[in-house]
Amino acid sequence: MLFRVFVYIALPFAIFPFVPFLKGSTLSIVLLPVLIILIAILVGLSIREAMLRRFGSKATRLLLKFRWYSGNPRHHKKVEVLADKIAEHFNLTFDASDPEEAKRLETMFKSLRATNRTSPPVFQYPLSPKRLLQKLAVSAERVPEEKQLQFLNLAFAVNARTLNAGTNPGILARMARSWNRLVSDVLWQKKIRHVEELAQIGKSDPGAHWYLYYSEEPRTHGGKPAKPKAYLWAVATSMFNAVDMAERPVNVRFLPLGYQRRLIALGVAIEGSDRDYERKRRSHRKFADILRRARQLVELTEEGPAPCTEAQEADQPSGEIAALLDAQSVPGIYLRRLWPIGQEATGHSYLGGRPCLPSSIAWPLHGETGLPMHFLAQIDCSDLPKSEATSVLPAEGQLMFFADLDEEMVWEDTPDAPAATRVVYVPADQVTNQEAELPDLLPEINHAYGEPSGYFARKGVKEYAKWPVTYHPVNTFSMSPDQERSNPDLASHAQQALNNQLSGLLPEQQNNTQTRLFSVDERPTENVHHLATDDAGKPLKTVSFDPSSRGPRFPYCGAVIKGIGLALAQEVAQRQETMKLRAPKNEEEQARNDATSRDLNDLLEEINKFCSDIADTPDKTPLEPEMRKAVIDWLQTQARHGKLGFHIMAERAIGTTLLQSAQKAVTDKSIRDCLGPEVFSCYAGTLAPSPNQSEHILLGATQSKTNSTEQGGIKLLTLDSDYGMGFMFCDLGMAEFWIMPEDLKELRFDRAYGATAGF
Repeated sequence: MLFRVFVYIALPFAIFPFVPFLKGSTLSIVLLPVLIILIAILVGLSIREAMLRRFGSKATRLLLKFRWYSGNPRHHKKVEVLADKIAEHFNLTFDASDPEEAKRLETMFKSLRATNRTSPPVFQYPLSPKRLLQKLAVSAERVPEEKQLQFLNLAFAVNARTLNAGTNPGILARMARSWNRLVSDVLWQKKIRHVEELAQIGKSDPGAHWYLYYSEEPRTHGGKPAKPKAYLWAVATSMFNAVDMAERPVNVRFLPLGYQRRLIALGVAIEGSDRDYERKRRSHRKFADILRRARQLVELTEEGPAPCTEAQEADQPSGEIAALLDAQSVPGIYLRRLWPIGQEATGHSYLGGRPCLPSSIAWPLHGETGLPMHFLAQIDCSDLPKSEATSVLPAEGQLMFFADLDEEMVWEDTPDAPAATRVVYVPADQVTNQEAELPDLLPEINHAYGEPSGYFARKGVKEYAKWPVTYHPVNTFSMSPDQERSNPDLASHAQQALNNQLSGLLPEQQNNTQTRLFSVDERPTENVHHLATDDAGKPLKTVSFDPSSRGPRFPYCGAVIKGIGLALAQEVAQRQETMKLRAPKNEEEQARNDATSRDLNDLLEEINKFCSDIADTPDKTPLEPEMRKAVIDWLQTQARHGKLGFHIMAERAIGTTLLQSAQKAVTDKSIRDCLGPEVFSCYAGTLAPSPNQSEHILLGATQSKTNSTEQGGIKLLTLDSDYGMGFMFCDLGMAEFWIMPEDLKELRFDRAYGATAGF
């Protein structure tokens, strides 16, 4: 300690004589006081740390000594002894089944963070829960291996839960947009999302990633330590676990900037490159093999599954939980999408489509960017069933829900400042059945913030398909965070009780039946088109195109073939944009990129010519046989060359177009007649409403699928991420609209606001 203080004091006097050009300069007059102040701070912090290490509480003394010695590999024995003493001080038993163990771990982690705050490290690494747990794992070797794994799982869960305790998620949400500008590069965003995906895959294997975290030792490469891929994956997973445990959406833009940068570094380390992010499939296979081996090891140490009878009994709520659910029941109205397709709608309430907005009411604009908002839903109050739930709403008139559906979808509105969301109330005397035209400046769905489009935008899509709804009373369940903590099963039973009600209102589970239109074979066969040849001219792969699975009417009508052409052009344009963002590593790669770019330009010209040739085809009239054959022949011709993976782009383009056409056919009989039953059968699993993806509820309690958005007030509407509608809020999350009771009483719907929550 005295030596460090001496070094701090002597440092300026040792450096200053060797910088003669600073003497007498203005710079020296500024730098020297700053240097002296900085050294005084360092000296003060060092003295404070030394005093706490000698005279602080026992926990502080142990933790500071652990921090002091753990940075030096020569003291590893002493560090292990200190870890034993820390475990003894906090009465750790290394037994996850002990009900008090979680509280002891929580106390230890709080002490650790408090120590870092009260005595900031000077030229040391801060106290890290991960480093402490690694040493505690050595201490835990005296217990059986399966208990070690259970203890470490519990420890990380407790650490994640306490990581951001007390932090207001709203503050992070409000800062997220400014942070994102610092990492707004498209490739960086792709890296972050890729690591998030890997982390989510790791979370599906309980115990396996933590086993890898501790069992696989860092290897060396070129004389430098190298962390194994499984270790990096575990770190990424732990970060997202922390977000989950802190009751915050799993959305990388909600994380502090430091976490975002670390995720980028993790993505580079996992992929092995800071540019090539087209290798997802190989990475997934590699990590799947790692997890498969790890899972086998974990299964050797874990107890077998519980008997089926116990699992079945667990599905039924106990008498205590059933009583709690009854006490917390809040009536709501389920908005069931009309099914099967082809039924005639009654009433004027629907999801998607366009609002029946009278000319006297302007289309809502974003409070910050000034861009028009997207329309989500219209509720006709006169159609609502009369009940206790609906008594709080006006008896007549219409409610229309709008929001800005940008790529982040971070709605941080309040009653005083609803910027990204809006609820419009149309009084009964102004109600009209005429749907409003879309504003010219309406941005594409999933656009970049403040821009009309963006890299992740749904090109050309500015509205959802209109889907009428019917009303069904249901019971929702309200519960406080304290109730959930005291009874962890309460939320799951509440969600199950709601799902049981919805299942009784919905059709049986549907399945998609579509098969691939294009198939690839490495052997040349008759009546197929070669993908590519080697230097000797021998066929390497062949591709075949079989549209018969979509019925004899394929490609149906003008609206479909125009949609396919537009989707193909967008596929090519997006690939061109991605290529521009990827700098070549060498001249050989540059030459390949130039050749690919020329091929993409040629393909785009072919697609544009195709779109021009079909431009006059009627949208809602079945195609003539000659036109059907011409379109199929064109697709076969493009697939024959096999360049650029055209068959992959065409498969996506056709699938996207047919699904969107099926959605439009819900309320458009002309398109429905053109498509035929084969299309609806192909996408029945996506289109049909289900409890897992169609939880659209008017009024009632806040949803319990993910984090609550409740900030007080009355919940007007919950909208679910629904593949059938094309809705996607955050990461398969939910959107909710709220209003304060006094505002609802005065019909001040301009003060209503929306919020999103993701998984």
